[in-house]
Amino acid sequence: IRKALRNPQWGQHREWVDAWGCRWEKEEAGTNGLVTGCPLETWENMEKWEPPVPPRITDEDCRRLAVSHEAGELTSFGVEHGFFFMRCYYLRGFENYMMDVATEEPRLDELIEIIASYYESIFDGYLECGVPIDFVRAADDLGTQQTSMLGPQYFARYVAPKYARLFHPMRKNGAHVYLHADG
Repeated sequence: IRKALRNPQWGQHREWVDAWGCRWEKEEAGTNGLVTGCPLETWENMEKWEPPVPPRITDEDCRRLAVSHEAGELTSFGVEHGFFFMRCYYLRGFENYMMDVATEEPRLDELIEIIASYYESIFDGYLECGVPIDFVRAADDLGTQQTSMLGPQYFARYVAPKYARLFHPMRKNGAHVYLHADG
């Protein structure tokens, strides 16, 4: 799963398409790329768009956790940077996404459910390993240097319930959640 979730943004790639169909470009190795092609720039594209299948948590992933746990090391896993909030605008484009939020576009709920279900499958897969997980790493830049990108009412409507859905089972099982949120 590590390789499946590792983001190629840090490597030598100059252009690539991720598993969700977003086209990325970057200037130089070691820097973040920018999404330059959004597969759901228009809602009509959703009819033919195929979201990725969540990677299966393998016996090897579970064994790695068990070995770490038995050695007294911290056990953890992480998801790629921009896993939820940012994934919405990677797919739709930032302006489109912000307009969807502001107008409470009904199709946004469907898209958000697809994204949440994808990550829920990954989180559940790690819980099913049966090895105590000490912490989960996630990153989703929600803020700027001045303010949040979403007003509190929009965060409460679109983001907080999905974070709770994803993180609560981890917390219930004793894991700490590290959420890098920027800003």
